[in-house]
Amino acid sequence: LRKRCPRYKEAIIWYDQCLVEFSSLDTSGQINYDDNFCMPSAKNLIGNSISLEERLHLLNNLTKIAVTKIDKNIEGIKKPVLYAAGEKRLGTKSLYGMVQCSADLSVQGCNECMLYYIVHFQECWESKQGVRVLSRSCNFRYELYPFIRN
Repeated sequence: LRKRCPRYKEAIIWYDQCLVEFSSLDTSGQINYDDNFCMPSAKNLIGNSISLEERLHLLNNLTKIAVTKIDKNIEGIKKPVLYAAGEKRLGTKSLYGMVQCSADLSVQGCNECMLYYIVHFQECWESKQGVRVLSRSCNFRYELYPFIRN
């Protein structure tokens, strides 16, 4: 990164299931509204095969799981996992989804981040079969095929 971007003081690389960030700024616990993008599937939904409400329902349910499921670490501190993946059966089809918030966010911050990006990028993904929305603070994905193991 430093070779490719020598004049920049911060950078983010997104991978399939994680991100790497370096920065001279301390943004712990704050939602980053600047570094984000939406990668929709090239394929559009046909008709109303999976409604916007069904996709929103899956993302909202996964966000609730992410902020309520407790991770017990070695020191005995209980923290929400801030991650969830699952599926929603829709007749003969399934919709697969994943949500994730950075570990420095609070439960409220995770909820706010997810809601912001669901609304902010709605035009990007509302008619698509799948999408990845990535930000420094939270991300989500849904597809018509399984893309992650639980």
